[in-house]
Amino acid sequence: MRTPLPEAKVKEHQEKSQKLKERHAELVEKEKEGRARLNVLNEELQEAEKVIAKNQREIHQLSLTFSSIAKESQLNLQQRTHHEKELSEDKFEKELLAEIKKQPTFYESLPTVLEKTNEELTSGLNGLENKFDAEEMVKKIEHHLDVGSRGYSADVYSCLEYINRYNQIIREVCRKKLTKEKITMRELQNKNALLLEFIMLPRIEQIWNNL
Repeated sequence: MRTPLPEAKVKEHQEKSQKLKERHAELVEKEKEGRARLNVLNEELQEAEKVIAKNQREIHQLSLTFSSIAKESQLNLQQRTHHEKELSEDKFEKELLAEIKKQPTFYESLPTVLEKTNEELTSGLNGLENKFDAEEMVKKIEHHLDVGSRGYSADVYSCLEYINRYNQIIREVCRKKLTKEKITMRELQNKNALLLEFIMLPRIEQIWNNL
């Protein structure tokens, strides 16, 4: 048979039991608060994960958009550069043609060369005068080549090639003037040498040489 506890011991057990009950209640409340907080955090975490997933999808979409923008920007630059180049070349070509028009044409340059060459070749010779009107003579040469070009003639086409070469020289000289490149005297001499060579062609010389 158990011996009853003394009153002091009973009171001690009662006090300890009460404290343990109070502590248990505190722990229960603390756990309740903790679980409530945990639920909140879990909910916030779920919402955050949804936001993260949404943001990741948006980031992926933006990456695709940026890639598309980069490709279109590159194409845009290429096309813009092409159009600007076309406009620049067109502007330069128009300026070049305007500059070329300021220069004497092949036939406009011939009278001076004819007169000078004829004078140099016949000067000081007695009884060997080769008189002619240089302007009219150039018209005859031009007419002769114009008529001759209507049918096939190797000689005529050879003569006409001099006009093309003259125009190329004038174009190059004008191009250099616009681009501020050095124009050498040899280039200008080539123009005069070409005209001189032209009037000395047998088919051309027979027109102006009256000796």
